[in-house]
Amino acid sequence: LTAAREHLRALDASALDAGERREMVVGLAEALYLEDAFASAAELFDTALSANGPTDFGPAARERVLDWWATALDRHAQLKPAGERHVIYRRIADRMDRESRDHPASTPAAYWLAAGARGAGELDRAWAASIAAWVRASMTLDRGAALRADIDRLVLQALIPERARALGLSAKETEQAHAGMLAEWDLIKKNWSR
Repeated sequence: LTAAREHLRALDASALDAGERREMVVGLAEALYLEDAFASAAELFDTALSANGPTDFGPAARERVLDWWATALDRHAQLKPAGERHVIYRRIADRMDRESRDHPASTPAAYWLAAGARGAGELDRAWAASIAAWVRASMTLDRGAALRADIDRLVLQALIPERARALGLSAKETEQAHAGMLAEWDLIKKNWSR
């Protein structure tokens, strides 16, 4: 990491074309991420994603940078007090909502919209986004393999238990609600899988 940092610091950005400068920004962001400077890394990833034009990323590269951006903000949120996390996760969800409209086949947009909404405490939005992610997974670059595995884990391990608890029911009723949500999720997967 030290050698990579030294190499990046030695680069003359003025000698680089626009595409190379964008790659340099991504490299700087990755270095900051690996040094646990997550918020700063997210800002640089955002800068790289925001620059449009003839040097725009190809689909696979854009997906990677978008995922790095969201992951950096997620890691940053985990370091904050619980009361401050909602704002960060809402930022992720809102960005991924826009990304989903512009790039409906985006794996990170589909996953992080659901995960961001959950982190923001918007459990109904997270549920709807999870279902939408499952349904459109076949549109993604890998035909949905990674997205479906990640969404399934998010729904089963976090979203269903949190939604059931949020109902404020007795322990037995919460368990029944959990079972009902699980059955609903299983039906969605059955109906929308190949």
